[in-house]
Amino acid sequence: MNAPRKRRTRPEHLGPILNRVLTGSGLDKAKAHQKLCEHWKQAVGPQMAGRTQLTGLKNSVLRVEVNSAAHLQELATFHKRGIIEKLRTLNRSLFIQDIEFRMGSF
Repeated sequence: MNAPRKRRTRPEHLGPILNRVLTGSGLDKAKAHQKLCEHWKQAVGPQMAGRTQLTGLKNSVLRVEVNSAAHLQELATFHKRGIIEKLRTLNRSLFIQDIEFRMGSF
């Protein structure tokens, strides 16, 4: 009896293997969220970043909770367009069309 032959495959680069593993595990989303949080902090500054929390990105709308009504109004009225432009500059592959600010308690 002949044993079945093992199929020989060529070595594969590690990068594509890791991408498949990360994509399947959900770690890629966590990494993308972390990167977006870093860009957010750069775009709004460390003080304002401490008063906000990113809650999601859906249909090109970034959702952000703000811990005070005064800061929410300031961000929505005076800084929204500038923040969007800064985020686009920091990450050209990220397309944010709008930012939705909401009151949050965190």
